[in-house]
Amino acid sequence: MLPNKLDITKAQKKDLENVKQLLRKCQLPSSDLTKHHMDHFFLLKSGNKIHGSVGLEIFEPYGLLRSLAIKKEMREQGYGKLLVNQIENYGHEQDIKRIYLLTTTAQNFFKKNDYRNINRNRIPQNVKKSKEFSSLCPESAASMVKYFNK
Repeated sequence: MLPNKLDITKAQKKDLENVKQLLRKCQLPSSDLTKHHMDHFFLLKSGNKIHGSVGLEIFEPYGLLRSLAIKKEMREQGYGKLLVNQIENYGHEQDIKRIYLLTTTAQNFFKKNDYRNINRNRIPQNVKKSKEFSSLCPESAASMVKYFNK
């Protein structure tokens, strides 16, 4: 349950620069994001202020979870889990069978949300061609996956 005045909403193309600013503050990659990416992003907002984000890049029938970010002062309050649930539900609607991700800092968080480690070599080629895998995230980042029963 979100506190009053906080909502999870679908991002709009006009949100791009504010999302990039949030990601930079959270030390996450943002250089490859375009307005097109906003079609598959959700935001934690109060009014016009963005407090969190999460996105999904779609590589049918797979998804790449990216840009999960929560403002520092709002962490540890369950907002990350709410955003992950939102993007997973969205992935279901898009007929996504697996969601992959890379992380350098949130491996334990994702394990608690039923993601498991996977060897980077086992990730489908179309997902590995994303900028996130091919150039933005270091080789040392943990590769993780969540399978959906369909």
